[in-house]
Amino acid sequence: LINNETEAGYSLAVRQDELQTRLNNIQNNYIIQYSALNALLFQLNSTSTSLASALTAITNINAGK
Repeated sequence: LINNETEAGYSLAVRQDELQTRLNNIQNNYIIQYSALNALLFQLNSTSTSLASALTAITNINAGK
């Protein structure tokens, strides 16, 4: 009986370690995805600013004609 409980406890500990490893991997993947998304948003914001400046310049040129 004690051996069965000890074995069950060991199995639960192993399962807990496996789940923790899986959760750590998922967390790492989310961190990587978030970082990539953050970089993309920064790049898109820079592109938006550049396009807005270009459109303003075109509008000013056309207004001067």
